[in-house]
Parts: sequence; structure tokens; C-alpha cells
Amino acid sequence: MRHPEHIPGTKDYTRDEARRLLRVIDTCLAAFDRYGYERIMLPALERSDIFLQRSGEEIRSRMYIFGDPRGSELCLRPEMTISAARAYLERMPNRRLPLRLSYEGSVFRFDKVREGRYRQFIQAGIEYIGNENRTAADVEAISLALEAINTAGLTGYRLLLGDMELAAEFINALPISAPVRATLLEHY
Repeated sequence: MRHPEHIPGTKDYTRDEARRLLRVIDTCLAAFDRYGYERIMLPALERSDIFLQRSGEEIRSRMYIFGDPRGSELCLRPEMTISAARAYLERMPNRRLPLRLSYEGSVFRFDKVREGRYRQFIQAGIEYIGNENRTAADVEAISLALEAINTAGLTGYRLLLGDMELAAEFINALPISAPVRATLLEHY
């Protein structure tokens, strides 16, 4: 009899790998706690329309979508921000703002299988809802991510900022000399 094989794009984490992954997740969640983010737990199963409305029909080909026995179209969540927003709107609409939320869990994307790209992976993240100062919220998120990454002992990562305004504010906030700051701003 042939042994069953795992589904391509998924990964089994055994003993040492599982310990390392759980340590990184725990480190991220502890950092989120230190910054005052409230943990929420979100279902992996969602209505597909909330993702399609936000991201457009082109995301459909990268989602795991199926019908349930009642005829509703459901999906395995492809990311968690929209699930967090849904939970806020449905369960916490009267909460005082700003509200900091954190979460972690598996997400599912039907992508081409290649090195380092999985169809199921764990995402840990934060949402800062209702902060009037978007730049301050973005800087806090970046600081928090860097703290979590460094505390977990991860190395060899790159920080990519696609927002020029945010990048300039981030560079200006770094404890570096004026000439280095000017060079960074010039070459960003």
C-alpha cells in the first residue's frame, strides 16, 4: 500500500521546526501584548464575498472557495486583515477608538508552489483601528514588527516600505547622523 503524501504547498512542522515556529509566534504575540494590542481569535472559514468585494474578482483564482450545503459561497481566509475588520464591525462597533487588535492563525492561498511559498502558512498581525494619525500608526506597526523580529532572533530580512511619506518619516525618526539620513532619503 502506498503511503499518503502531503498536499503540495503545505508543510509538516515536526519537533524542532515546530518549536522554532511556535517560539517566533509567541515572541510576536508577546510584543503585540507589550504594545497594548488586544488578542482576538478569528475563524479560518469566511464568506468569500467579503474578500472579493475588497480585493476584486481577480483574487478568486488564488482563493480556496467552495459552496456549503445551504448554497453559500465560503472560503478559507487568504489573509486576516479583512477578517479582523469584519469582526470589529460585527462584534465591536461600539468600542472606544482607537482600538488595537492582534491575531495569529493559518491563512490559505492557492499560489504556484515554489521555494518559500506555501498554500497554507501562519500569519500574525495587528490592526490599529480608528487612529487619526495614520503615519504614527504605521510607524508603531513597523517598530513593533522590527522588535518582534529581532527579539525572535530572525536575521537576513529586509524592510521594504512602499509609501514614500511613511519611509521619509521612518528615516527621519532613526537615531542616525544628518548626512546618513540625507543619503537614505536621497536614494529611497
